[in-house]
Formats: sequence, C-alpha cells, structure tokens
Amino acid sequence: MKDAITLFKEKYNADVNQSQRRYARIPRYDYLQSHHAVDYITHEYDYCIDVTLTKEQFHKLVESDHYYTQLSRNQEYNQQIVDMLRVDERVRMDNPSVDKAYKKYLMLLELARK
Repeated sequence: MKDAITLFKEKYNADVNQSQRRYARIPRYDYLQSHHAVDYITHEYDYCIDVTLTKEQFHKLVESDHYYTQLSRNQEYNQQIVDMLRVDERVRMDNPSVDKAYKKYLMLLELARK
C-alpha cells in the first residue's frame, strides 16, 4: 500500500523535497513560575518541505481544499440539526400535550401538501 505522500505526488504530479528553510519557535513556558525564565528559553525548529506544482495542479488543490472545507461546515450544520431534533423529541416524550399538538401539526402539514 502506498503512503500518503506518494499518493499526493501522483495525484498532483508534484515534486516534494526537504527544504533548506526552517522556522524557529519558542515553546510555551510559564514565565510567572520562575524569576530566571530567560535562562530556560530554548528554540525548537520546524523543518520545511518544498512542494513544486504546476499552476493547474495548484488550482486543483485549492479547489479540493475549498470543497472539503465546505463539506466539513455542512457536516457541522447537519449535526446541529440532528441535535436539535433530538432535543425536540425529548421534549415531546416528556410532555404528552406537546406530543399531541405536534402530531396535529404534522397532520395539518400533510393535508396542506396535498
């Protein structure tokens, strides 16, 4: 089975190489704990990767990212709807009069659709 990087390279016809660039960052440290916090500051380095894509493949990647972002938002929205329906169902179960009114509402709605 191919790894994710190999599949990415094949899908986008990309060239992926280790970069000479790296980013230094200071890890989070609670400076209020020590008066000598400056003595403990260290840098961690994130190494970078160079990815070379054609313009067409880059646009394809951006469109794909946009699609999956929208899909993720839709899933969150759908989950909110399901959660709301569960709450409504619980209210109907706990209150028989609400359940009776809801069933009448559904009946009237069905008649209006015909």
